[in-house]
Amino acid sequence: MTMSAHRRRLIALCVAALLGLVAVLIAESDAATVEASNSFQANRQHLDRELATAQAQGFSQDDLRPVLDRLAGVDRAPQPVWVGDRPAYYHAQGLVIVQLRAQLGQQQQAVLGGSKDQALKDLGSTKAQIDQDSSLGLDAGDVAALQARYDDLNKAIGDGHTLLDFRSADGGARTLTEDATKAAAVQQAENAVLLKAAADLKAQKSGSVPALAKAGSDALATGRNEATYAGFLNQAGTFNGYDSVARAYRALERYAGQLSASDADAAALAAGAELRYAAQIHDALVKGMPGKAILVSLNEQELRAYENGKAQPVLATVVTTGRPALPTDVGPMKVLWKVTPWKMVSPWPQGSPFYYPPTDVRKVLWFTASGEGLHDASWRSWFGPGSNSGDGTHGCINLPGSTVDFVYDWAPVGTPVIVIPGNGQPQAQQLAADTIDTNAGQAVKGA
Repeated sequence: MTMSAHRRRLIALCVAALLGLVAVLIAESDAATVEASNSFQANRQHLDRELATAQAQGFSQDDLRPVLDRLAGVDRAPQPVWVGDRPAYYHAQGLVIVQLRAQLGQQQQAVLGGSKDQALKDLGSTKAQIDQDSSLGLDAGDVAALQARYDDLNKAIGDGHTLLDFRSADGGARTLTEDATKAAAVQQAENAVLLKAAADLKAQKSGSVPALAKAGSDALATGRNEATYAGFLNQAGTFNGYDSVARAYRALERYAGQLSASDADAAALAAGAELRYAAQIHDALVKGMPGKAILVSLNEQELRAYENGKAQPVLATVVTTGRPALPTDVGPMKVLWKVTPWKMVSPWPQGSPFYYPPTDVRKVLWFTASGEGLHDASWRSWFGPGSNSGDGTHGCINLPGSTVDFVYDWAPVGTPVIVIPGNGQPQAQQLAADTIDTNAGQAVKGA
């Protein structure tokens, strides 16, 4: 009994000691686990924030895939059952997280650099397409617009710092390449139309270079004159869709220098282009004008009246304009007031070479404050080209026969009256001949 009790006491003491040892070990392990876990969690929170920042900066899950896949492996690793193994587990996991944070920075730099390189590569393709567009003969305004977009993208890449910067520029480069490619297709189709027109015109003119040159030169002069009408109307703010005129006019001038070609094929191409683009200018002119407009060419001594966008004028007539010493004003004007009848009284005294006796006219449409008007001229027997060279008017525009009746009834106050040199010179030169401001406030010119 005594021996048995002694043994039991010894066993109890051993068990107690063992339990105490286990308790100590568990307590120590818990403390180490907490420390290791806290370190792991702190690094993990840093990584999570860095991942969130990266995503906010435009990095996608695919961009961060190497880091995210490895992080998923960390998350899948089970915590050891035995508490004594947990400190080492959290320590090892914490080291992986530290490595992942470094890997994340490296991955971001790699993706950032790759994105910039891709943007530059795609922009290079864009530049090549724009150059091709230019070589195909794309409108200079369109090429300039494409080039401006290219320059903006190139600057954006140069100034870029973030992934969003580079990817935005890359997307813009791809879109620009698509637009430039579409423009090239349109221009190639236009070139095919021009080649067909050239072949037809060459056959029509039997391959005669002089005949081709004349057809092209006539169309060039007409296109320039009608572009000038549109330019003055646009200056006056009474023209819609001027870009269509400007585009066709640039194409017209692009082929002007080729009209002197000695080769029949080259001459036919230039002449065909002039005919095509002069027609486009005319269509854009009549469509863009206000409901009613009066157009006068000094060189042709011609007046045309257009209405409601119709291709053909409602009136086309020869006229007589101002003599060389008292030329009719050039530029965008309009009907200021109308009167019937009217007695013209010379503002110049007798003895002046410009004096004229009091003269009755039936109807007048005044279009300048200095006394220029559209009116009948019963005393005049000659109208048309050359009629203004000697015995021209004092600045007014004389209408033959009963044409003044039509114009007077047809044109309300405010109707544009556009006078151009009409000499077939480039648009800029004819627009520069504007004399409205120069003659403002002069005395009434009259007949």
